[in-house]
Amino acid sequence: MYISSGFDGGNIDVISSEYPSDVRLSIRKDNQSDFYQWFYFRVAGAAGTSCEFTIENAAGAAYADG
Repeated sequence: MYISSGFDGGNIDVISSEYPSDVRLSIRKDNQSDFYQWFYFRVAGAAGTSCEFTIENAAGAAYADG
């Protein structure tokens, strides 16, 4: 499995992805900002695999209810 945000609009940091059932991610701060409110990433090589993604810092987002 490969997680990428290296494309136009991509925004995520991978903390760990050793097991597809326990993928840990973190939202990067918005460009030239002290806050973060969006994330966008791509997963490749996981077809037919059950995956669970946890965004560790989601509660601290500018719009956490989103």
